[in-house]
Amino acid sequence: MFDGEYIEFNKNRIESIINYYGEGWFKNKKILELGCGYADIGYAFYQLGAILTVNDAREEHLDIVRKRYPFFKVVKCDLDKDWNFDDYYDFIIHAGILYHLKNYEQNLINCFKNCDNMFLEANVSDSNDENFVFYLSESGYDQSFNGIGSRPSEKNIEKIIINNGLTFERWFKKELNTEKNIFDWEIKNTKNNRLEPYNLRRSWFIKKTK
Repeated sequence: MFDGEYIEFNKNRIESIINYYGEGWFKNKKILELGCGYADIGYAFYQLGAILTVNDAREEHLDIVRKRYPFFKVVKCDLDKDWNFDDYYDFIIHAGILYHLKNYEQNLINCFKNCDNMFLEANVSDSNDENFVFYLSESGYDQSFNGIGSRPSEKNIEKIIINNGLTFERWFKKELNTEKNIFDWEIKNTKNNRLEPYNLRRSWFIKKTK
């Protein structure tokens, strides 16, 4: 499940976020981890003094989170449809969730309205067209809750960020790469979301301008 192949991936994500902000930045910060799975990423920041709210659409995942981390605030929410959060956050962790959503643009807008900072990581399409996206069927415990996922281009995502008045820093770093996922690839305009044997991914640090 969310152990196994996710261990290296989550480790790389956590280390990248900590290296970007510094360990001391997280103390007393309100953090929301979306699509948390078993919330192991969130736990790393709890250990640095953050106040955690975690979310998933699957009750079976949240049952495990409640047992492992009973001190987290847990919110069940289908991110393709709802925004069931009653707080404003210093930081949102949005790792590996966007491409499992059909309504990815609305989800990003919801996030931008409710946080100051965000780490966004997603599987994207090999395209430099800012309007490009394709949709596909998904199934599985770690795939789309509603059965439809999206693969926007990186330019598509960046257009949404800019249009909503936020700034971003690209984090297309090899330090995030794993055996199955690659971040430091060059666009070839194949319109695919894979470069065998890799999933094509990108990540950003996003900030609300004051």
